[in-house]
Amino acid sequence: MRKDIDANKIQFPYEEPDHYKQIRLALQQGLTAEETVAKINEIINAKIRMSLKYTGERLIPGHGNYEEHLNLYKAASIYCHGKTVLDAACGCGWGSRWLLDNGAARVIGADIDEEAVAFARGEYIEDPMTLDFIQADLLNGISFGGTVCDRPWFPPEKYDVIVSIETLEHVSREEGPKLLKVFYDLLKPGGKLIVSTPDGAKFPYHPASPAEYRGFHKWHYTDDELIDILADYGMIITGPVNAAHILAVADKG
Repeated sequence: MRKDIDANKIQFPYEEPDHYKQIRLALQQGLTAEETVAKINEIINAKIRMSLKYTGERLIPGHGNYEEHLNLYKAASIYCHGKTVLDAACGCGWGSRWLLDNGAARVIGADIDEEAVAFARGEYIEDPMTLDFIQADLLNGISFGGTVCDRPWFPPEKYDVIVSIETLEHVSREEGPKLLKVFYDLLKPGGKLIVSTPDGAKFPYHPASPAEYRGFHKWHYTDDELIDILADYGMIITGPVNAAHILAVADKG
């Protein structure tokens, strides 16, 4: 504990939050600096986990159709062995960690939601050189107040593989091609883009039924629509389409 800090004299203008109390008690335990940092991180991560609420917009541990999403990550992972991967719209980060644990050389998870990224960073990172998480609005090219390409994680032609599981349905029909163009620009020549989205032929988008999609879905693509969009960027579909979701694997020429 730092000698210039008296943990007993830390004052709060309101009732002391439980996690603040836990941090104050940790400072009093006489731990080493390394042990103190680890303990505080444990407290903060527990607080983040408790505050992360399931809304239906993204899968979080213990909620939603985990097995369905895991199968999509499994299908994507066969293209990720030994590769540098961007998990675009990674949500809470569990899929990014799964890709790393199953053969990817390095994974960067990016998501627009600050809370989800905080959770991912606290829960899944062991070595930031192999797994890291970034808050970014990839559609509009914004990362922490700068443009995507200003950041070291997002230079053009950086990634061998980009995985984006159940993302396209969350942007409008007009924005979908723009997002795919962002992915195209971030891929190395010869790189692969793996995207999944509900099959619009089997599950047509109905804006009048928010109960079904909880208001988070904005469009469901058919496989023909997705193939046409990717062809506009010189990408060719080489992978499978499954029963409930389009799982497209496209090569950048």
